[in-house]
Amino acid sequence: MVYIINNYNGSQLVGVNDKTVNNTATSLRLPGRDYKPYGEVVVENLVWMLQHFNGATPPLNPTQGQVWYDSSNQELKVWNGGSWINTGKTITGTQFPPVAQVGQLFYNLSKKQLFVYDNTATWKLLSPMGASDLSDPVPGAEISFTDTQVFKVTDENGTDHSIIRMSVQGNVIAVWSGESFITNSGAIPGFTPTVIRAGLNMEPGFVLQGETAISTVADNSVRLGGVLAASWMRLDQSNTPLNSNVNMGSLGSPFKDIYAVNFYGVASTATLAGNSSQLGGQLPAYYLNASNVSTGTLNVARLPYTPVNKTGDTMTGALTLNADPSAALHAATKQYVDNLVFSYGRLQTTYPTNNYFDVYPPVGKVMSNLIAFIPSIAYIYFDGNVDNNDTLTCDFAVLSDRVRVTILNSEQRLPPSAHFLAIWK
Repeated sequence: MVYIINNYNGSQLVGVNDKTVNNTATSLRLPGRDYKPYGEVVVENLVWMLQHFNGATPPLNPTQGQVWYDSSNQELKVWNGGSWINTGKTITGTQFPPVAQVGQLFYNLSKKQLFVYDNTATWKLLSPMGASDLSDPVPGAEISFTDTQVFKVTDENGTDHSIIRMSVQGNVIAVWSGESFITNSGAIPGFTPTVIRAGLNMEPGFVLQGETAISTVADNSVRLGGVLAASWMRLDQSNTPLNSNVNMGSLGSPFKDIYAVNFYGVASTATLAGNSSQLGGQLPAYYLNASNVSTGTLNVARLPYTPVNKTGDTMTGALTLNADPSAALHAATKQYVDNLVFSYGRLQTTYPTNNYFDVYPPVGKVMSNLIAFIPSIAYIYFDGNVDNNDTLTCDFAVLSDRVRVTILNSEQRLPPSAHFLAIWK
C-alpha cells in the first residue's frame, strides 16, 4: 500500500511505498508503512526540525517555507521556492545579493554603506552618502526626490572628484565641492554649470535668500553684483579711491549726501554749500542773518563763548559738579561727602602700663582710606601741684594698620582719656 503525503495546502507531495523510506521528496526522510527501523528516522526528523537543519551548507531537497540556520554566517534563512532568503538580519557582504525581497537590508562591507531593496527591484542607498571605497555614484541614484546625494565626477583632465548634490522635489538646486574644477556638460545629472568652484555652487535661478538681519554674511566674496570686489568704493575708508580727474556725480544727478573729514579746494572756486545742514556743528537756526545784527536783536546765547575768570559771585540755582574730587583743590560733591565714614568716641589709656590707645579702621576700610584724624583731651588726673614744670601731651601717629593716640601729663595719678574724630573715604 502506498502512503500519500500531502502538503499543508492539500496538494500531493509524494507517495511512499510500504517498507521503504523516501529521501528525495524533502530534506526529511519519509518512512512508509512497516518500514523498520522507523523510530530512528522519526526521531532524527524531529531533531533536524528543532535545529532548523543547522549547518554550513543548505539542506537538500528544500520545501517552500522551510527554515535553515546557516551556521557559517550565523543567519536564519527561508526557502521561497527558488532560493534561500535571509530573515530577521541584514545581509552583509561585498557584492549585492542576486536575489532579495522588498524591504531587505544589505550592508556593503567594502563601501561601508547600508542599502534597502525597494519595489523597483533596485538596491537604494540609505546611509552614509559617500562610499568609503570612493565608488560613487551609488546604484539607483535619482533626481526625482528631495534628498542629498554624493557623486564621483570626472573633470576635463580625467581626474575624479567627489561632490554633494542637493535636490528639492526633483529640482537640483546646488552642489557642494571641496575642489575647483571644470567638467563636461551633464556630468552632474540635473546640474547645469560645468565650472565647479570649491564651496557652494548654485544652479542658475536659485540664490541665497534671507532677511537682512539674519542673512548670511559673505566675508570673502570675490564679486558683488557680478563686479570684482576691487572695483567698489568702501564707506569705511578715510579717502576716496579715485584720481583727481574723476568727478563725483554730475549736474544732472548730483550726490544727495557726501561726507568727508575735510573738503579741500581753492577759496575762489570752491563749491558753495547752499544747503548745508550744519555750520560749525550748529543747525542753521542757531545763527542770525548779518542784517539782523544791526537791529540789536542778536541773542546772547548765539555770541561766541569766551571763558571768564571770576573772583566771586552768587548762584541762584544748584551747581552740579562733573565728578567726585580727585585733587587737593577740587570741590567736594554731596555724593562724596555722604559716602564718607566717620568714627569717633572717647578712649582711655592703660596707665601706668601704657599712655596711649589705638584706633582701627572701621569694617570695610583700610588705612589708605583715612583722610582726617583729630584727637582732643577728655580727662587728665593730676597728682601734685600744678605749676610751671607740668607738661600735657595729646598727639597721634598714623601706623600701617591703626592710629595710635598718646595722652599723658607729667604728674598724673589715674589713666587719662581722649576724644577722637576720624574720617574715612
